[in-house]
Amino acid sequence: MSRGVRDHIRHLGSFRFEDLGEQQVKNIDRPVRAFSVMVDDTLGSETDEPNPEPPALAAQELADDAVRLDLAMWQTISGSDQVPEFLLYLERFPEGEFAALARERIATLSQAPVTPAAAIPPDTAVELAFWDSVKDSDNPALYEAYLQKYPEGEFILLAQAKLQELS
Repeated sequence: MSRGVRDHIRHLGSFRFEDLGEQQVKNIDRPVRAFSVMVDDTLGSETDEPNPEPPALAAQELADDAVRLDLAMWQTISGSDQVPEFLLYLERFPEGEFAALARERIATLSQAPVTPAAAIPPDTAVELAFWDSVKDSDNPALYEAYLQKYPEGEFILLAQAKLQELS
């Protein structure tokens, strides 16, 4: 988890954090300080209580700590618009309370924003259709035909580069 998430949850329950140093994270330009988190059932175990908790109760407390950690991490990232944060949440809590929401948020953020298409002049639309029909070809004659038809076209540099590549 990131430093921000660690700082947000360090007061919740008995967690131990191991500093993993600066990590390069997918889709984030600069390195991020990362921490590994573990439920530390030894914290608070050195007490002077004569009757330690029964194992079932201790297991329930560990489960409660895990739920609190899940909730705290979700609260930290839920307003984010960064896909990597939701991916990190799912890595740590693949079946967490908010896993379905995280997957939905990733899907939503991964979609390209829909913007209304500007009106394309008819001449430009024809040129675009022509270019689309030749752009993936390995036939030099198609690029030469494009350059003849549209000597001032939008894709002349690409057509020339492709011709040079094919020769």
